[in-house]
Amino acid sequence: MMRVAVFASGTGSNAERLILHWQQTHQPLARVVLLVSGKRDAPVVDKARLLRVPVVVISRRSLNHPEDLIRVLKAERIDALVLLGFLWLIPPDLIRAFDGRILNLHPSLLPDFGGKGMYGMHVHEAVVAAAASKSGITLHLVNDEYDRGPIVAQFSLEVRKGETAFELSQRIHDLEQQHVPEAVELFLQQSVLRSH
Repeated sequence: MMRVAVFASGTGSNAERLILHWQQTHQPLARVVLLVSGKRDAPVVDKARLLRVPVVVISRRSLNHPEDLIRVLKAERIDALVLLGFLWLIPPDLIRAFDGRILNLHPSLLPDFGGKGMYGMHVHEAVVAAAASKSGITLHLVNDEYDRGPIVAQFSLEVRKGETAFELSQRIHDLEQQHVPEAVELFLQQSVLRSH
């Protein structure tokens, strides 16, 4: 069984969905065995603990000098990292240690509405302001630039006429809940298993 670490620092609904997806599957391909968060008081931390997933809280400094974190991930025999609402840039040493095995979720159809500062409601506000006809979610490999890694999967929806950024964010969230577990699983099957 593959061992996955989720990096998240927000409400954690996508992390919770991924954890439960494998906990409730007979003979699962993988398990979330570790949550890494940049915020001790983030709701995702409580959700992970309730689901009996160990939590490691890191500072930005410890991420930027990731030797200890890499040691923890290796000790836990982590096969892949999945970023679900983790906003800090992943440093080159960590990318090298898990080359081709770090997946990020972004709430737009990249390359549109990505890059530094484009997260959460900022993305949906930009989509609405640009009068874009479509939006969606992108799962992509992580490299040393925000939202620039190779795209693994995308799922789209039509932006409704007169829709607010908040309304769009709710529908994007539904899209994430619907597709993220299966997309992560397919990524693990096609990319990570092949590299082992």
